Amino acid sequence: MSRATSSAGLKALAVITTVGLFIVNIVGFIDTETGSTFGCGNDWPLCNGDLIPHKWGIHTLIEFGHRAIVGIVTVLLVFLVVWVLMKYRQEMKARLLVWISAGFVVVQAALGAMAVFFVNPPWVIAFHFGFSLLAFSGVFLLTVSIWKYSNPTKSEHLLDLEGVQDRAEKSMRSWVLFLFVYLYCAIYLGAFVSSQGVGASFRGWPFPTETAGGLTLFLDYAHRTVAFGLFVFVLTVVVKAYRLKGQRPDLYKGSVYLLTFTVLQIFSGAFVVYTHYSLSSPLQLSGFLIHVSIMTFLFTSLAYMGLQLLPRQARARAKQQAMSY
Repeated sequence: MSRATSSAGLKALAVITTVGLFIVNIVGFIDTETGSTFGCGNDWPLCNGDLIPHKWGIHTLIEFGHRAIVGIVTVLLVFLVVWVLMKYRQEMKARLLVWISAGFVVVQAALGAMAVFFVNPPWVIAFHFGFSLLAFSGVFLLTVSIWKYSNPTKSEHLLDLEGVQDRAEKSMRSWVLFLFVYLYCAIYLGAFVSSQGVGASFRGWPFPTETAGGLTLFLDYAHRTVAFGLFVFVLTVVVKAYRLKGQRPDLYKGSVYLLTFTVLQIFSGAFVVYTHYSLSSPLQLSGFLIHVSIMTFLFTSLAYMGLQLLPRQARARAKQQAMSY
């Protein structure tokens, strides 16, 4: 097999695995929102005591389909991990992303099993969603890195980061780290809102107008306040990235994606609120899926910026290792 053919095959496998994991997450969200988690009973990995269920219903179909897709994507991920470690073992970023991807997929699967065994507690659902984003981000960024390694001359500024202003870079790194923690907390709050089933009571946008009080109103205000704070902090990161645009075009590009997905996320939240007025379940479900899908790419954009802001010593060590092979 020629080097070009090998690279093309690896890139194709990476893309297929990334798309597959995205589908896994989407079907998982559908599984949770439609109450299909127990479509296979309390059995895992079997479905109602069988490898392939004999009796089918919509909930069984969704849950079994979710598990089947997870199995296929897991096999693809194993092949991808082995191939990357063989081909790019000298690249620190590649090794890091391989273990992030594999590790969080394993944790995600374990939490999925816990959701079946322990009657779907809200905290498990929230953690499951959070780790699903980490797993997808790892695989997506690994795929991006594979494409960059295959075309080094076209993306040199994204791989060989010399001459960076240390003070500005450290400030940006601190902001991205803070934003990462903030966004992760916001995600868990949103997942908790979803798992409690109170989101259907939210009314009005941008300010709540529902008559319900208590926990529902508190969670509505908390969710929207955190979302507004996210928008303000993302704007701050974009301004800082713009000032580094000449030295770090990669960070500026990442910040533009981050802002774009943040704005889309805010408006998709409004769409979720207004679809609750409709009696059409497919419309409500589509609003939710749009909301979580945009969040997936928002989180991935921020993860990309964090990866690009690895400490200079780590990048230099990775470059030295690459030159020694």
